[in-house]
Order: sequence, then structure tokens, then C-alpha cells
Amino acid sequence: MGRRDGVFALLAIALSAVALMGMVYTDGYSSAARVEANGVAAFTNVVLSDAGSAVQLSASAPEAVQQ
Repeated sequence: MGRRDGVFALLAIALSAVALMGMVYTDGYSSAARVEANGVAAFTNVVLSDAGSAVQLSASAPEAVQQ
């Protein structure tokens, strides 16, 4: 029984590796990685932007909710 489980585990790992290699070599993966990198860069710019603009936005938020 333990030997059979080992064979199934090895087969599952091999099939997963083949599927992962197939996905990595497609154009969809490279374009998704590019979009993710652009999103991370944009998020970093927002986080590292002026603290004053964040305070201004948070101060005007209650006014917008009341309207």
C-alpha cells in the first residue's frame, strides 16, 4: 500500500511539473506577469507618495459620505 501511494505521488508530481512547464512557456503567462509587475509598480508609487495627499483624502471622505 505504501509503495502504491509513492507511485501515485511521483506520478502526480511529474504531471504537475509538465503542466507548469506548459503554462510558463505560453504567451498568457508572460503577459500576466507583465501586468502584475505594472500593478506592483503602481501600488508602490501610491504607497510611497506624499503623506499629505493621503491626509487630505481621508479628511474629505466624511464629507463625501454625508452628501
